[in-house]
Amino acid sequence: MTVTDPGFSKQKNNKILVGMILSGVILLSCLFTALWVGHVHEENRLPADTGPVLEAIKQLGQLHTVSYHFKDTVQQQTHEEPKGFWADIPGAKSVVAWATANHALVIAEGNVQAGVDLSKVTTDDVKSKPMADGKRGLIVQLPPVTIYPPNVHVRVVNESDSIFYHDKNIIPQTEAHAAQIFQQSAIDKGIVATAQQNTLHQLKTLMTKLKVKNVTFVF
Repeated sequence: MTVTDPGFSKQKNNKILVGMILSGVILLSCLFTALWVGHVHEENRLPADTGPVLEAIKQLGQLHTVSYHFKDTVQQQTHEEPKGFWADIPGAKSVVAWATANHALVIAEGNVQAGVDLSKVTTDDVKSKPMADGKRGLIVQLPPVTIYPPNVHVRVVNESDSIFYHDKNIIPQTEAHAAQIFQQSAIDKGIVATAQQNTLHQLKTLMTKLKVKNVTFVF
């Protein structure tokens, strides 16, 4: 005759109940995860015509959308610095600067261009968005505006050196200085914002030609 301990049976039943509850929780978690992943996948699903649209954008390549023209008179001065023990002599720096002074005066003319390299756009930059008509549209994240190196030409008006020092690089340095001035002037005049506006206009025109709607471009 087998005698069953009531306390043991109750403990066993509790374990079974806990196991069933844990299994239910795990099952519900898996179901919720599957539904959430499916929802996210559906939200991020790109329309079927995304590929051709993206390729048309990338084919525009380095898009130069704005060009500012500048013309100005630029001066440049250079001189040598005292070296060796001369550097420690009081007043030597000003004397050497006077004795080795070089001057250049040029008329600089050139342009600064800016635009966007659309060849860098990838599928990672394209997101899907629901539209009011039930269809899905696109949001395309564009690369930042690039300000291209200024194209500068100079005409030398005056160039002078000293009997102690001739700086053969003063004209190239003056040209580089003019390029810096022109680029900063372009930034101050809002070349970045203008490049963005013109890029958006050209892309909108492209979408119209392709008869593609519901595409939003953002920077």
